Amino acid sequence: MMHKDKWRFLLYLWFAIGLTFWLTTLSTAQEVTSPDSVTIAGTIQSVLGCPGDWQPECPITQLTYDEADDLWAASFELSAGSYEYKAALNGSWDLNYGANAEQNGPNIPLVLEEDTTVSFFYSTHTNWITDSVNSIIANVPGSYQSEIGCPDDWQPDCLRSWLQDPDGDGIYTFTTSALNAGGYEAKVAVNQSWSENYGADGARDGANITFTVPEDGTATEFTWDANSKIMTITVGGVNTSQLTGDLFTAKAHWVTEDTLLWNIGRIPGAVYELHYAPEGGLSLTEDSIMGSSSIMVTYDRNGMTDAIRAKFPHLKDFFALRISEEDLALVPDILKGQFALSATDNQGNLINATSLQFPGVLDDLYTYDGPLGVTFEEDIPTLRVWAPTAHSVTLHLFEDSDPNTASTIHDMTYDEGTGVWSVTGEAGWNNQFYLYEVEVYVPSTGLVENNIVTDPYSFSLSMNSTRSQIVDLADESLMPQGWLSVQKPVLEAPEDIVIYELHLRDFSIRDETVPEADRGTFRAFTHPDSNGMKHLQALADAGLTHIHLLPVFDIATINEDRAAHI
Repeated sequence: MMHKDKWRFLLYLWFAIGLTFWLTTLSTAQEVTSPDSVTIAGTIQSVLGCPGDWQPECPITQLTYDEADDLWAASFELSAGSYEYKAALNGSWDLNYGANAEQNGPNIPLVLEEDTTVSFFYSTHTNWITDSVNSIIANVPGSYQSEIGCPDDWQPDCLRSWLQDPDGDGIYTFTTSALNAGGYEAKVAVNQSWSENYGADGARDGANITFTVPEDGTATEFTWDANSKIMTITVGGVNTSQLTGDLFTAKAHWVTEDTLLWNIGRIPGAVYELHYAPEGGLSLTEDSIMGSSSIMVTYDRNGMTDAIRAKFPHLKDFFALRISEEDLALVPDILKGQFALSATDNQGNLINATSLQFPGVLDDLYTYDGPLGVTFEEDIPTLRVWAPTAHSVTLHLFEDSDPNTASTIHDMTYDEGTGVWSVTGEAGWNNQFYLYEVEVYVPSTGLVENNIVTDPYSFSLSMNSTRSQIVDLADESLMPQGWLSVQKPVLEAPEDIVIYELHLRDFSIRDETVPEADRGTFRAFTHPDSNGMKHLQALADAGLTHIHLLPVFDIATINEDRAAHI
């Protein structure tokens, strides 16, 4: 028994020692990624006020952790001269990084021809320490940045998308696996502003570069050549810049139910396919479009008919592709999702791919000239919205405009012939508020989404257009006094018009002869003795015939809550 107890004791001792070593290693790793301090230690220190140089404990040259950028950074005013430095962590030399992000690496030289403000940056993820003189401070702002922790998208000042070049070869990279599936755009910005930026093909101020992430968490690497200014984007190991085509730039046109127009140049023997995904999520690889079903479309030398050419004269040089008659029944459902067109050669190699513009086919299939928005039959309202690409549309009805008021939900009926969704309500709906919940494919995300929106055919909306309102314009209670009996002056000829353009708010907002509650509103025009109305009367006496008021519709950037106005 004592022999077994001895070995049991040694086993426990070995386990305890191993556990202690593991915890110590883990603690050290955490210190590496989350240091207490990062000091620029080197020959700049005595110049900046430290007691001497190469002092990792001197707080004067410590960097500050910027949580927004997830970097350590600081700027210092340095006089002209030659310097050296490296990054010391936690106030000692136990853990330090020099050139090429090497632990205990060589000193980094810094040569200044004149007095300069130098910014230093250190990343705990890569251990790269650099400055704004030796390196270009570049990053990749784009439509994805909010997903990696930036306050918003398209922010050149957010260095969470910092392009790094630890080995100093002029090739800068940034990698993330934090993106959700979808389509995005990006470009390169220098010095945290848009003053110097590079887009497609390395062009300064060039077009945004598009890319697709096929699945949540797919590794996405941005690589920028500082010499050519060209950025390439690799998603899941596939270099998207080498792909043929672009699923986010619609270069083809779907003009009638069975006719597509494209202008890539005819290639004998090419095979053309219309790809579709009901829920979205298409992605382009080097040799195909993934995540889709497809139907064949065929080249039709006579497909550009006189009628099509007359309606789309700007597309007269495109060639036509035809959907077969047996596949036409699929078209309405295809239009409700994501779709794209591809061309492959007779060896199966992808030649080109594109998404499509499709107003033409919608007009062809869903011509409608009936009422939209809210209409009344006696006291009963019917709500209609034209949304032929929607998977579903649901009405959310609110008793009032209070944001805290819950909605009652009503299904809407779809008319396959017109593309119109409708619901008929009750007399009690009059003057209530509503929103539509629309399930529809959204190109900016590449997926089918549920959007809560106001009615594009609204006659009335709540404050700041947060909800549409059901109103009957034939209701006399909504009409100003004398509305039905007013007689407009006779206009003998349009050329007799003399127009005065007038800003609705500015007309009265500072006019103290208008009651304070009416200033800046339509009601200001109901006070004939106000200074503004007297001025308009003087202009009318001088020959003014018409006033053009603006703006009379909602502007999204203007808060309509008068209590919030300064």
